[in-house]
Amino acid sequence: MTPARVLVVEDNDRNRKLVRAVLEHAGYEVVEAATGEQGVTTAVQDSPDLVLMDVQLPGIDGHEALRLLRDEPATHHLPVVAVTAFAMPGDEARA
Repeated sequence: MTPARVLVVEDNDRNRKLVRAVLEHAGYEVVEAATGEQGVTTAVQDSPDLVLMDVQLPGIDGHEALRLLRDEPATHHLPVVAVTAFAMPGDEARA
């Protein structure tokens, strides 16, 4: 059976490596992106089963990247989980 592929979009290298290690230990295939732009491109090209996306990214943030994924026919159905270490008032409503 092919393992599920998870795209991790996280600009912090240490956090990205930690998430990769946990997911790979659980049997998932992991692909990575460090910016919102890279995340959108990787999602379109690699067709992951799930995206874990940091909300605060350089360039386009996680909210804008999610909007682009929803506008793209190849990824509009893709489940995306917003991940952040800095929850601000109003973030939940924006998500």
